[in-house]
Amino acid sequence: MTLDLDWIHASADVSKADAGKCIKAYVAVLASGEYKLHDAKRAYRAAMPLMTDRQSIHSFIVCVAQGTLLDVFDGTEASKLLYVAQVGLSATGHDETEA
Repeated sequence: MTLDLDWIHASADVSKADAGKCIKAYVAVLASGEYKLHDAKRAYRAAMPLMTDRQSIHSFIVCVAQGTLLDVFDGTEASKLLYVAQVGLSATGHDETEA
């Protein structure tokens, strides 16, 4: 199965790659035919990037947004995750390209 990820509009290739990892994990579990939707949602969550720097936080946000569209996260959970990402972004400060 080939998965075209060109439709993901991310701010950087890394964000697109990380979102792709989440989606590929989700699709792979469903395509196997052995698992249920809740297993695919778990796989999506497990593939999400760790928030270690600004770029990985941006990738995390892309994954949350896409996961919300796929019903991996409900609105309440997505709001909490995006809040955590917002706090993480403020904790990292601004880099010179954003000044």
